[in-house]
Amino acid sequence: MNHEEQIERWIYEKDVDALCQVLFPHNKAAHNLTPTHQGIVRCISFEEQKRVCINCYTRYGKTQCVAIAVCLYIFLNKNKKVALIAPQEDQARILRDYIAELIVRSPIMSQMVEIEKDDNIDRLKREASRKRLTFKNNDEVRILSAQGEAYRLMGFGADLVICDEKCLITDEANAKIMRMLGDNPEESILVEISNPWSRDNQYYEHYTSGNYHTIHVPWQVGVEEGRTTQEHIDEMKEE
Repeated sequence: MNHEEQIERWIYEKDVDALCQVLFPHNKAAHNLTPTHQGIVRCISFEEQKRVCINCYTRYGKTQCVAIAVCLYIFLNKNKKVALIAPQEDQARILRDYIAELIVRSPIMSQMVEIEKDDNIDRLKREASRKRLTFKNNDEVRILSAQGEAYRLMGFGADLVICDEKCLITDEANAKIMRMLGDNPEESILVEISNPWSRDNQYYEHYTSGNYHTIHVPWQVGVEEGRTTQEHIDEMKEE
């Protein structure tokens, strides 16, 4: 079995761990995915669910997981648009930066970025740091801010919408985010990520509605998987 056939087999089997090994050989986070991490990546990249709420404690690694999932989604699909949305542009850039790092250091995905052939790695890094990144398979990733009433979200439709820190996004912005799915709402994917800060927001409504696939990662799972320690949790409880 040659290399391409092996990759096709891993795609068929939805083997996230094996795909990460070959796509991101230089990324430590991609090589240390826990079973829960792999489930998050698989859910998004293989489009197992169309509406997803991801609820994790701080520092679990959910943003890195979603970045890996977006990269796999790009690798697996053609002619797709991905929107990365957060309350502030700086927050959206955090996810974008993870994605850019994965792409730039990937021997396979770095060849997919739409830039001139004679450009060097420094140019590739600059391209990957922009608000809009395009690929040779006609995929596109764009970062957007949901600040205020978020008029900047108008007019851009996406096949995959990632909303980070969703519980901090206003109702006015939420309405515009939902319109971004309007071109093909039954097939478009909406992923909402949050820490459980409060219940007075649309994220909590979605999380409890029964209409969204929910992924909840409590601190107990982090202790079991070695992502945190009981001592650290006890210290946080005292604080």
